[in-house]
Amino acid sequence: MKAVIRCIKFSLATFLLAGCVVEEPVAGYEKDICQFVHSHRGWKNALRKAERHYGITPGTVMSVIYHESSFRSHVRPPRDWVLGVFPVRTRTEYGYGQVKDITWQWYLEKDPGLFRSRTSFSDTVRFIGWYYQHYKKVSRETNQPAYDFYLAYHEGLGGYQRLTAVNDWLHKKSSSVQKVADEFDLVLRDCL
Repeated sequence: MKAVIRCIKFSLATFLLAGCVVEEPVAGYEKDICQFVHSHRGWKNALRKAERHYGITPGTVMSVIYHESSFRSHVRPPRDWVLGVFPVRTRTEYGYGQVKDITWQWYLEKDPGLFRSRTSFSDTVRFIGWYYQHYKKVSRETNQPAYDFYLAYHEGLGGYQRLTAVNDWLHKKSSSVQKVADEFDLVLRDCL
């Protein structure tokens, strides 16, 4: 009986402490994106498939994921505090691509598949490629495709189509997505 009680206490303590863990960003990608991709099983194939099937460059995919989650699979936006006491999650973004619940459900309805998850790198890459395909249908011609795609990714396709002016924060973020996508594409071209 003591062993059962000890096991329950240990499980409870582990469960409570797990809520305190903060997932740190993955280091290493800024030095060598090729080595980083090759060190994760399946990433290379997922990026190749997305490029072949959806026409999105691996650098653009990796830049979006880098800017959305820093390659962390289970990241969520911070909680808001109600009355300064109660933590409440008001935003539903989740996973590598920080995809909202409603957008993920739309994706699953249009492109069904078993066991898809926003915490799976290959599923997220496929989602980004799928979203890129929809973006291409409404996009305007541009010489900065990652910049423009990120605007649509962040604002949603409807928001992107209605967008008349870009605020300073979004302009800087989208410019950074384009810059990193160009850098990643230059390096990834030789190793994928």
